[in-house]
Amino acid sequence: MRILASLLITSIFSFQTFAADVQEAFGMAAYYQFKTSDAAAIVPAMRAFSASECRKNMPAQLRLMSEHFNGDDDTTHTMIYGFANPQDMQTSYQVQGACPEFARLWSVLSKHTTPTAQSLGMTVVGGGDASKDGVYQIWQMKITDEAKYVKAYTKLMSDMEKAGLVRGAWGLVRFTAGSNQDYTHFAFSGSPDLATHVTPQDQTLYAKFSQAVAGVREIYRVNMNS
Repeated sequence: MRILASLLITSIFSFQTFAADVQEAFGMAAYYQFKTSDAAAIVPAMRAFSASECRKNMPAQLRLMSEHFNGDDDTTHTMIYGFANPQDMQTSYQVQGACPEFARLWSVLSKHTTPTAQSLGMTVVGGGDASKDGVYQIWQMKITDEAKYVKAYTKLMSDMEKAGLVRGAWGLVRFTAGSNQDYTHFAFSGSPDLATHVTPQDQTLYAKFSQAVAGVREIYRVNMNS
């Protein structure tokens, strides 16, 4: 029942994510993570906010992800606010602050969830169409030489694209607030569904990439969400 409720609130919140007026990939995003044992209690308020006029006036991509495989992390969900630029972020929060439907949603979230983390990230590099993705792999990591990592990472993704191994959107995000001593960035790789995502692939290119960035990257945690 808890899994079904998680999938339901995810589907309710995600249909607004890639509206026609915000199709472009976002350059920055805020991540609000929480845990809950009563996801079904959030559904009515989530539905009302998603259908509200103020939500439609927010120049933001909103998506709620269920954290299915995240090791010892207590987080059950991650709410993502994606913005094309800083002005869109400011406008979105101003609209949201005056939105009665969001006020009701916030009240419900306060009663039925416990915050686990909040962070702000900037997209360093990325590609693909996230609107077609249903599952993501997330690598939280500490990077000590971003330029070297990005050079190797973009080569990896170019080579994988040529080999037909890219399944969805991909990218690298740098935390600008909310990180800690364990990680400074995260990389993500999307797939249309779980079955596609877990189907084994040739790891030759990734193995070469891992060797190239071994001295500048330390992986902290690998998660999967949808």
